[in-house]
Amino acid sequence: MDSLHLNLKDFIFVIMQIVVITTVVVTNRTHIGFLQNQNEDLKECIKEMQKIITALRVKVGI
Repeated sequence: MDSLHLNLKDFIFVIMQIVVITTVVVTNRTHIGFLQNQNEDLKECIKEMQKIITALRVKVGI
C-alpha cells in the first residue's frame, strides 16, 4: 500500500509541475505579445520624434 501511496504522491507532484510549467509558458507568451506591441509603439514614437527633429533643423537652418 505504501508504494501505491508514493506513486500517487509522485503523480500529484508531476501534475502540479505540469500546471506550473504551463502557467509560466502561457504567461511568457502573453508578455511577449505585449512587448512586441510596445516595441512597435516605440518605433512609431521614434519615427515621429525624428520628423519633429528634422522639422526643427529646417527651421533653425542646420
